[in-house]
Parts: sequence; structure tokens; C-alpha cells
Amino acid sequence: MVEGTLAILGSPTEREQRISPDIAAVLSRRPRPFAAWAARNIDAFR
Repeated sequence: MVEGTLAILGSPTEREQRISPDIAAVLSRRPRPFAAWAARNIDAFR
């Protein structure tokens, strides 16, 4: 699915990959990496 989408849309630019500073305001905290979320929730997927 991802490969098909990227084939249509192209790879995201460096600007599109940046995390918006608005994320911290929306979350009321600094954003965390996906890997941190995955590590905290690994048991839910076993």
C-alpha cells in the first residue's frame, strides 16, 4: 500500500517530513518518535 501510494504521489520532500511546531501545541507536550510509542505498546500486538 505504501509503495503504491508513493509511486503515485512521489516521495515526500524534506519539508513535508518535518514535524510542525504546532504539534506540541495540539498535544500539549513535545512530540515523541513512533519507535517510543511502539516500545510502550508492544504487548498489545503480541
